[in-house]
Amino acid sequence: MRSKGLNPLFNFFSVKVILFFVLCILVVMIGILIGFIINHDNILNAFDLKFWQHLYNIIGGS
Repeated sequence: MRSKGLNPLFNFFSVKVILFFVLCILVVMIGILIGFIINHDNILNAFDLKFWQHLYNIIGGS
């Protein structure tokens, strides 16, 4: 039988990992929005598929 003593620790670890990834995604999105503001571009272009294709090509996509 497994010990129940470590269960809360693993649950807490998974919550920390999930929060870390959510924070990473938020930081990237905030960085993109700041880039739009600095370039005096329309922030709503982030919802355009062509923007994401262009960004993918800049990063090194085909």
